[in-house]
Amino acid sequence: MKKLLIAVLVAGLLFPALSSFSAGKGLMDPMTKGTWFINFGFGPGTNWQGAYGNGFLPAFQVAVEVGMWEVGPGIITLGGEIGGTFYSYTGTDSRYGPGTTYKYTYTEMVIAARAAYHYGWNVQGLDTYGGVAAGPRFTIFTYQLPASYTGPVIGKPSSVGYGGGPFVGASFFFNEFLGVNAELGFNITYAQIGLVFKVK
Repeated sequence: MKKLLIAVLVAGLLFPALSSFSAGKGLMDPMTKGTWFINFGFGPGTNWQGAYGNGFLPAFQVAVEVGMWEVGPGIITLGGEIGGTFYSYTGTDSRYGPGTTYKYTYTEMVIAARAAYHYGWNVQGLDTYGGVAAGPRFTIFTYQLPASYTGPVIGKPSSVGYGGGPFVGASFFFNEFLGVNAELGFNITYAQIGLVFKVK
Protein backbone atom coordinates (compact mmCIF):
# COMPACT_ATOMS: atom_id res chain seq x y z
CA MET A 1 0.00 0.00 0.00
CA LYS A 2 2.86 2.40 0.79
CA LYS A 3 4.35 1.76 -2.67
CA LEU A 4 1.04 2.58 -4.34
CA LEU A 5 0.64 5.81 -2.33
CA ILE A 6 4.18 6.91 -3.19
CA ALA A 7 3.60 6.19 -6.88
CA VAL A 8 0.33 8.17 -6.86
CA LEU A 9 2.05 11.14 -5.24
CA VAL A 10 4.93 11.03 -7.72
CA ALA A 11 2.54 10.83 -10.66
CA GLY A 12 0.44 13.66 -9.21
CA LEU A 13 3.50 15.90 -9.02
CA LEU A 14 5.04 14.77 -12.30
CA PHE A 15 2.17 15.23 -14.74
CA PRO A 16 1.23 18.84 -13.83
CA ALA A 17 4.90 19.84 -14.06
CA LEU A 18 5.26 18.26 -17.48
CA SER A 19 1.96 19.77 -18.57
CA SER A 20 3.11 23.30 -17.79
CA PHE A 21 6.54 22.65 -19.36
CA SER A 22 5.11 21.35 -22.64
CA ALA A 23 1.67 23.00 -22.84
CA GLY A 24 0.27 23.08 -26.34
CA LYS A 25 2.72 20.57 -27.82
CA GLY A 26 0.86 17.31 -27.23
CA LEU A 27 -2.05 15.93 -29.22
CA MET A 28 -5.70 16.09 -28.23
CA ASP A 29 -6.87 12.51 -27.42
CA PRO A 30 -3.56 10.81 -28.39
CA MET A 31 -5.10 7.32 -28.67
CA THR A 32 -7.26 7.00 -31.79
CA LYS A 33 -8.44 4.09 -33.91
CA GLY A 34 -5.44 2.51 -35.63
CA THR A 35 -2.87 4.21 -33.37
CA TRP A 36 -0.12 2.14 -31.73
CA PHE A 37 1.32 2.84 -28.27
CA ILE A 38 4.58 1.25 -27.06
CA ASN A 39 5.50 1.88 -23.43
CA PHE A 40 8.44 0.90 -21.23
CA GLY A 41 8.17 1.10 -17.44
CA PHE A 42 10.02 0.21 -14.24
CA GLY A 43 8.81 -0.11 -10.66
CA PRO A 44 8.18 -2.47 -7.72
CA GLY A 45 7.24 -5.96 -8.90
CA THR A 46 4.14 -7.86 -7.90
CA ASN A 47 5.02 -10.23 -5.06
CA TRP A 48 3.51 -13.50 -6.30
CA GLN A 49 5.47 -15.59 -3.79
CA GLY A 50 4.09 -13.91 -0.66
CA ALA A 51 6.36 -14.28 2.37
CA TYR A 52 9.16 -15.71 0.19
CA GLY A 53 9.73 -12.34 -1.45
CA ASN A 54 10.77 -9.38 0.71
CA GLY A 55 12.11 -5.87 0.30
CA PHE A 56 11.99 -3.91 -2.97
CA LEU A 57 11.24 -6.19 -5.91
CA PRO A 58 12.58 -4.51 -9.09
CA ALA A 59 10.49 -5.17 -12.18
CA PHE A 60 10.11 -3.99 -15.77
CA GLN A 61 7.28 -4.07 -18.27
CA VAL A 62 7.02 -3.47 -22.03
CA ALA A 63 3.52 -3.13 -23.48
CA VAL A 64 2.14 -2.63 -26.98
CA GLU A 65 -1.45 -1.51 -27.68
CA VAL A 66 -3.39 -0.61 -30.81
CA GLY A 67 -6.66 1.33 -31.00
CA MET A 68 -9.37 -1.05 -32.23
CA TRP A 69 -12.87 0.35 -31.64
CA GLU A 70 -14.43 3.71 -30.84
CA VAL A 71 -16.81 3.25 -27.90
CA GLY A 72 -18.49 6.37 -26.58
CA PRO A 73 -15.92 9.15 -26.17
CA GLY A 74 -12.98 6.73 -25.92
CA ILE A 75 -11.13 3.90 -27.62
CA ILE A 76 -10.83 0.20 -26.77
CA THR A 77 -7.33 -1.13 -27.36
CA LEU A 78 -5.91 -4.63 -27.67
CA GLY A 79 -2.27 -5.61 -27.29
CA GLY A 80 0.28 -7.52 -25.33
CA GLU A 81 2.91 -7.11 -22.65
CA ILE A 82 6.06 -8.79 -21.42
CA GLY A 83 7.96 -8.20 -18.22
CA GLY A 84 9.63 -9.71 -15.23
CA THR A 85 10.75 -9.31 -11.66
CA PHE A 86 13.46 -10.64 -9.38
CA TYR A 87 13.39 -11.08 -5.61
CA SER A 88 14.85 -13.12 -2.81
CA TYR A 89 14.20 -14.39 0.69
CA THR A 90 16.87 -14.90 3.35
CA GLY A 91 16.09 -16.77 6.56
CA THR A 92 17.68 -18.39 9.60
CA ASP A 93 16.75 -21.77 11.11
CA SER A 94 18.71 -22.67 14.26
CA ARG A 95 17.16 -26.15 14.36
CA TYR A 96 19.78 -27.20 11.81
CA GLY A 97 22.79 -25.56 13.45
CA PRO A 98 23.54 -22.24 15.19
CA GLY A 99 23.13 -19.30 12.85
CA THR A 100 22.23 -21.47 9.86
CA THR A 101 21.06 -19.16 7.07
CA TYR A 102 19.62 -19.88 3.65
CA LYS A 103 18.63 -17.79 0.64
CA TYR A 104 15.92 -18.39 -1.93
CA THR A 105 15.75 -16.42 -5.18
CA TYR A 106 12.92 -16.11 -7.68
CA THR A 107 13.05 -14.87 -11.25
CA GLU A 108 9.67 -14.41 -12.90
CA MET A 109 8.62 -13.65 -16.47
CA VAL A 110 5.09 -12.80 -17.64
CA ILE A 111 3.83 -12.81 -21.24
CA ALA A 112 0.25 -11.57 -21.39
CA ALA A 113 -2.47 -10.18 -23.63
CA ARG A 114 -4.05 -6.92 -22.50
CA ALA A 115 -7.13 -4.85 -23.28
CA ALA A 116 -7.90 -1.31 -22.12
CA TYR A 117 -10.25 1.64 -22.51
CA HIS A 118 -8.51 4.97 -23.28
CA TYR A 119 -9.94 8.45 -22.85
CA GLY A 120 -8.24 11.86 -23.08
CA TRP A 121 -10.74 14.12 -21.19
CA ASN A 122 -10.24 16.80 -23.88
CA VAL A 123 -6.92 17.77 -22.28
CA GLN A 124 -4.15 18.35 -24.79
CA GLY A 125 -1.47 15.64 -24.59
CA LEU A 126 -3.29 13.59 -21.93
CA ASP A 127 -4.36 9.95 -22.22
CA THR A 128 -5.87 7.96 -19.35
CA TYR A 129 -6.85 4.30 -19.39
CA GLY A 130 -7.90 1.25 -17.45
CA GLY A 131 -7.88 -2.41 -18.37
CA VAL A 132 -6.83 -5.95 -17.60
CA ALA A 133 -4.03 -8.30 -18.67
CA ALA A 134 -3.88 -12.09 -18.55
CA GLY A 135 -1.29 -14.67 -19.53
CA PRO A 136 1.21 -17.26 -18.27
CA ARG A 137 3.73 -16.49 -15.52
CA PHE A 138 6.98 -18.48 -15.47
CA THR A 139 8.77 -18.75 -12.10
CA ILE A 140 12.36 -19.98 -11.75
CA PHE A 141 13.32 -20.90 -8.18
CA THR A 142 16.91 -21.33 -6.96
CA TYR A 143 18.40 -21.58 -3.47
CA GLN A 144 21.67 -21.35 -1.59
CA LEU A 145 22.17 -23.46 1.54
CA PRO A 146 25.24 -23.94 3.76
CA ALA A 147 26.85 -27.36 3.79
CA SER A 148 25.73 -27.89 7.41
CA TYR A 149 22.07 -27.43 6.52
CA THR A 150 20.14 -30.72 6.61
CA GLY A 151 16.59 -29.40 6.69
CA PRO A 152 13.97 -29.34 3.93
CA VAL A 153 13.89 -26.80 1.11
CA ILE A 154 10.70 -24.93 1.96
CA GLY A 155 10.62 -22.39 -0.86
CA LYS A 156 7.99 -22.63 -3.57
CA PRO A 157 9.37 -24.62 -6.55
CA SER A 158 9.73 -23.47 -10.15
CA SER A 159 6.32 -23.34 -11.78
CA VAL A 160 4.03 -21.94 -14.44
CA GLY A 161 1.00 -20.01 -13.21
CA TYR A 162 -1.29 -17.06 -13.86
CA GLY A 163 0.17 -13.64 -14.64
CA GLY A 164 -1.30 -10.22 -15.27
CA GLY A 165 -4.21 -8.45 -13.62
CA PRO A 166 -6.14 -5.15 -13.55
CA PHE A 167 -4.41 -1.80 -14.09
CA VAL A 168 -5.04 1.92 -14.55
CA GLY A 169 -2.67 4.46 -16.01
CA ALA A 170 -2.06 7.83 -17.61
CA SER A 171 0.28 9.23 -20.24
CA PHE A 172 1.25 12.79 -21.09
CA PHE A 173 2.70 13.47 -24.54
CA PHE A 174 5.30 16.19 -25.12
CA ASN A 175 4.64 16.00 -28.85
CA GLU A 176 2.92 13.67 -31.33
CA PHE A 177 5.48 10.89 -30.80
CA LEU A 178 6.84 10.85 -27.21
CA GLY A 179 5.43 11.03 -23.70
CA VAL A 180 5.77 9.84 -20.12
CA ASN A 181 3.62 7.10 -18.62
CA ALA A 182 2.60 5.99 -15.12
CA GLU A 183 0.65 2.82 -14.33
CA LEU A 184 -0.83 1.33 -11.14
CA GLY A 185 -2.49 -2.02 -10.47
CA PHE A 186 -1.88 -5.68 -9.74
CA ASN A 187 -0.13 -6.59 -12.96
CA ILE A 188 3.57 -7.28 -13.54
CA THR A 189 4.20 -4.24 -11.30
CA TYR A 190 2.24 -2.60 -8.50
CA ALA A 191 3.29 0.76 -9.89
CA GLN A 192 5.64 1.95 -12.63
CA ILE A 193 6.90 5.06 -14.38
CA GLY A 194 8.40 5.12 -17.87
CA LEU A 195 8.16 6.35 -21.45
CA VAL A 196 5.47 5.90 -24.09
CA PHE A 197 5.89 6.16 -27.86
CA LYS A 198 3.08 6.75 -30.34
CA VAL A 199 3.25 5.08 -33.76
CA LYS A 200 0.59 5.90 -36.34
